[in-house]
Amino acid sequence: AAMRMLGCLNKLLLSEEKYAVPVERVITTHVLPEFRSRAGFMRARACSVVGSYSKLEYKSGDSFAFAVKGVCECLTSKELPLKLQATKAMSRIVKNEHVVKYLRPHLNT
Repeated sequence: AAMRMLGCLNKLLLSEEKYAVPVERVITTHVLPEFRSRAGFMRARACSVVGSYSKLEYKSGDSFAFAVKGVCECLTSKELPLKLQATKAMSRIVKNEHVVKYLRPHLNT
């Protein structure tokens, strides 16, 4: 429920610079670890939140890299709802100008 609420508040929280660091901390602490969850719906929710905050300028490149990696891994899932959420998140993430260096290692060349 908390991740759903965080996703719903994205426009408000992204509109104020003062929220950037606390939002990144919440995402890093509570959302990104869910990419390791055995429950597909939790990984899907993590994708949704990461996609909602695709315009967030992460201060930690490691956090952003982990978020991109988590979404990329979900794209290859056999669970269709998870794959759908990952696709929606990726469609937002690719609009971020900093994503190329984090996305390149996950592309098959």
